[in-house]
Amino acid sequence: MAKWHGALGFAEPEQESAPGVWEPPKVIERFYFGEVPRKKLTTQSADKLVDDISLANEISVVADPYAMSHLGLLRYATYGGFRWEIASFEPVYPRINLTLGGLYHGEIPT
Repeated sequence: MAKWHGALGFAEPEQESAPGVWEPPKVIERFYFGEVPRKKLTTQSADKLVDDISLANEISVVADPYAMSHLGLLRYATYGGFRWEIASFEPVYPRINLTLGGLYHGEIPT
């Protein structure tokens, strides 16, 4: 089983700074260790010039109390130098099993 070390991105909810003015969500990156029990790469062909790439890798992360209490805010995981969307997760204390999907295109930490 391959080892993994990388960042998980948690997006805080949008905040209303003034009436009718919403600030974009703040993304917090935290670093974790884990294992990669399954690796799988898929491409999705459509009527496009370039196919979409999607991972179906699973990452089993050793979670801390922050990760366990903020699961609903989890947006992406870094893998292979890219940020990948979290397609699904399964909390199995003391771990979180993540399934990666396509590339993440949302807010990133500054």
